[in-house]
Amino acid sequence: MSDGRFVFEGRLVIVGGGRMGEAILGGLLAAGSLGPERVVVAEPDALRRQELESAHGVECVADARDAVGGAQIVIVAVKPQHFESVVSGFAPDLDGALVVSIAAGISIARIESLLPGHERCERRQ
Repeated sequence: MSDGRFVFEGRLVIVGGGRMGEAILGGLLAAGSLGPERVVVAEPDALRRQELESAHGVECVADARDAVGGAQIVIVAVKPQHFESVVSGFAPDLDGALVVSIAAGISIARIESLLPGHERCERRQ
């Protein structure tokens, strides 16, 4: 019997394991919306990767390019000054995933320009 909660059955990638990325991760896990085995966090800082792995039981990688292939949803939770280089880096590896940005001040038009030919983009704050 279902309790009415949304449960995500796909693969989620969170690009950026800082405060906002971890808050989203923690909320989704606490709500039971997905299990840690369905999440990969891309975070360049080795110590931060270890902290996230220990705290949440998720897989962490240093480079988003190693994570986004095969994902159904990619949440981009990086600082605005890093947004362009990060997104441009993983753009060729997207496999039709929904890309959701929480970066402040980055318009949907800018996101779409960094993801040519990619039609599934959202901006949330």
